[in-house]
Amino acid sequence: MNKYYVLDTNVLLHSPQSLFAFNEHTVIIPEVVLEELDRFKSESSDRGANSREVSRILDRFRTQGNLLTGVALSEQGGGLRIET
Repeated sequence: MNKYYVLDTNVLLHSPQSLFAFNEHTVIIPEVVLEELDRFKSESSDRGANSREVSRILDRFRTQGNLLTGVALSEQGGGLRIET
């Protein structure tokens, strides 16, 4: 059974790799989280570095398809989607 996990800003700022923690499920990132992450990108702290890493990861997924409709997260059947 495919479950849905909504990741918030704090989770992604703490660990960008948390995007991959739910390989067999659907990960949803609300659009407001992306806006909040953008605010931290210019910081020279760990928070800024992690924000930039999340952005790079999402850019790689954008090459696979439309993040608004969803892309494959893993071969285990999971997906990633941006919720507007």
